[in-house]
Amino acid sequence: MGKDELGERGPRCRSMASPSPHHHLLFFLLLAACLCSAAAAATDTLLQGGSLSPGETLVSSPSGVFELGFFAPDPKQPSRRYLGIWYHDMAPQTVVWVANRAAPATSPSPSLSVTDRGELLVLDGPANATLWSSNTTALRGNYSAVIDDTGSLKVRAGGGGDDEVLWDSFAHPGDTMLPGMKIALRTPGKGPKEQMLFTSWASETDPSPGRYALGLDPNGSGQAYIWEDGTAKFWRSGQWNGVNFIGIPWRPLYMNGFKPAVDPQLGGTYYTYTATNTSLQRFVVLPNGIDICYMAKKSSQEWETVWAQPLNECEHYATCGANAKCTAAQDGKAKCTCLKGFQPKILDQWNAGNWSQGCIRGPPLGCQANQSGDGFLQIGNIKWPDFSYWVDTVSDETGCRNACQKNCSYPEKQRLLDWKKRFDIIEGIARGLLYLHRDSRLRVVHRDLKASNILLDADMEPKISDFGMARIFGGDDNQFNTNRVVGTLYAQFNKA
Repeated sequence: MGKDELGERGPRCRSMASPSPHHHLLFFLLLAACLCSAAAAATDTLLQGGSLSPGETLVSSPSGVFELGFFAPDPKQPSRRYLGIWYHDMAPQTVVWVANRAAPATSPSPSLSVTDRGELLVLDGPANATLWSSNTTALRGNYSAVIDDTGSLKVRAGGGGDDEVLWDSFAHPGDTMLPGMKIALRTPGKGPKEQMLFTSWASETDPSPGRYALGLDPNGSGQAYIWEDGTAKFWRSGQWNGVNFIGIPWRPLYMNGFKPAVDPQLGGTYYTYTATNTSLQRFVVLPNGIDICYMAKKSSQEWETVWAQPLNECEHYATCGANAKCTAAQDGKAKCTCLKGFQPKILDQWNAGNWSQGCIRGPPLGCQANQSGDGFLQIGNIKWPDFSYWVDTVSDETGCRNACQKNCSYPEKQRLLDWKKRFDIIEGIARGLLYLHRDSRLRVVHRDLKASNILLDADMEPKISDFGMARIFGGDDNQFNTNRVVGTLYAQFNKA
């Protein structure tokens, strides 16, 4: 072992202690690969303190069905960006939920962040103006936003997984209903019922809230409605008969588990459905008010329309008005006919094709059970009326007939008061006159007392009105002559 041998080993040892630039490059590439792998494994989650910018997205786990990020729906206005959820790897882009619908980002640098209070914020511009907030506040800490394969964006406390869910986008829907979502009435605390509405886009390229909204009847009838401009009824599903909505006979909807249930947390009834196969499904309220169901196979990635309402004019709300039947032609146009025993309310409008005023009863009902020609007419293939009054204590047709005849809620009878109520009204008028003539400090003679001057309030209490011709008498007066027209202050007040 000479110097030459030791000399050879020395450089080899130094070479291991001082790696070449190529070794540095390999080390950083391996480190970057590890970091990218870790980031890819967590692309469904945005952690507290982190932010999401345009060009960055979260992809649902484990199957990567949905994607969350910023998008520009209008190619003519690419600077207007929204935070939304769409189907991952499907073309064209199909958006199912939008956060900042009413306030698009206009700067090049909007962002989504999770605050230390568990709040989701969409911020815009150098000043970080708040465009949208989840309005959640908590004190637990370690918050995260997670998107899953159902299309739901959740805010979790405690680090993710099965920890507490503070906020869920499924409880704040847009225009699209996905499998697993609920159409419900919320009853927060003991306050009034709050509707969960699916609201259309303003147009195909404008996600701002449009004119049409789908939700449950706040009066508790169990029907689903589409409202136009907030209050006008545009379409209704019909009542739930225990199997399906009577106005939606489409069987696949109920085979997929569309059914009612009760949620104690919501404080009421809700409807939901579950997809029974691997196809992608979604219900959308379109900008024109049509509620439509799309289905797509993952292999083809092409959307197919499988159901839509309303399809014709007869499915629009109250096309024919009251007491009429609507029949749709092949082209979807409506044809209205009055029910038996009824006639058009406004004949000229009816003949001109404006049926909205409906029909009124022709021959009046006798309203006497078993003593008149009144009867019941069976009508098939129609929705039940959108009635405001119904009897829910009967279980069969005979019981319903008897209840209707006993109640006799016909217009002719509704205008008739029983004797006790009539006597109460007469007595009330007499008490009023007695007060004016005897008990009042100033004696007042009405001089124009007639039926049209007696007003009835909501409790049918009489009120004497119209004192334009009344006269005030002194304490000892019992007769008075006037030199001017009764009911005027000055006889010549009309002269110029």
